Amino acid sequence: KWPWIFLCVVVSVSIAFTLLKFKPNQYRVQSKVLIKKNNQFSDPNELLFGGRSGFGRFGKINDEITIFSSFPLIKSALDSLNLDVSYKIEKGFNEIEIYKETPVILDFDRESTEILPQGVTFSIELLNDDEFRIRTDELFEETKIDGSFRFGEKIDLGSFQFTIHQNPEGKIHPNVERYLIRLRSLESLSYSYKNSLNFEEVETQSSVLTMSMKTNVPQKSIDFINNLIERYIEQNLIDKNEVAANTVAFIDQQLAIISDSLNNKERNLEDFKSSEDISDLSIEGSMMVEQYNQIETCLLYTSDAADDL
Repeated sequence: KWPWIFLCVVVSVSIAFTLLKFKPNQYRVQSKVLIKKNNQFSDPNELLFGGRSGFGRFGKINDEITIFSSFPLIKSALDSLNLDVSYKIEKGFNEIEIYKETPVILDFDRESTEILPQGVTFSIELLNDDEFRIRTDELFEETKIDGSFRFGEKIDLGSFQFTIHQNPEGKIHPNVERYLIRLRSLESLSYSYKNSLNFEEVETQSSVLTMSMKTNVPQKSIDFINNLIERYIEQNLIDKNEVAANTVAFIDQQLAIISDSLNNKERNLEDFKSSEDISDLSIEGSMMVEQYNQIETCLLYTSDAADDL
């Protein structure tokens, strides 16, 4: 049986070596975020009437995790980086994403485009410094592309219009005949990134939040996480400014109410003084005190005179 055992070991090692050789590397990108305690009231009424307890005012770490993993925030970060377009090259039996090193960029109007050719692969061959050849492997709205174009020229694939530009920060990869471009909707991409994000506290009751994700393209994930944090800071600033504006408006409103109340009280006092024929309450009070002192003096004089008798 030894020959069979040796053959099985050789085959197993060969298969494992082949899988590891062609399997893309996977990395873990991690970032730590300090969540500052927010002493600010979200409701202006709490300034006067207290409202929530201290635990409610200081946002829990789970609340911040919910914000970071929210769909609108993730979608905004992906949209600003144009990550709905991916660029790859063929290397052996694998496709390797090149991200910022791509020599070409596919550009389209994201606001007016309603349907993206998802599932369609754009294959681009560089002919010279001004021209390229582009092909599509699948039909989109019953159309395909197979021809030569100039950089910056508008290209139509059904209702989808786009242009191909040269990337000044990219580079030509040696021994690469074609570059592959694929598109994906921001909605599906956002859900994918949302499921890839992991959150954890550094320590129990800590204000430091660890955000991480596994990826085959580390720089792409680094850019995404950094941009996600920037969007979070911007949104947090907008919320704080809104709270501050509402607080100022509330204080102004309360001051106006108090001012009106004081004015009414002052008018009522003036009406009372006029109706009782009192010109000045302070003067009347002084006159009463003086009369009291005179009466007291008279009483003391009378008492001394009686003692003498």
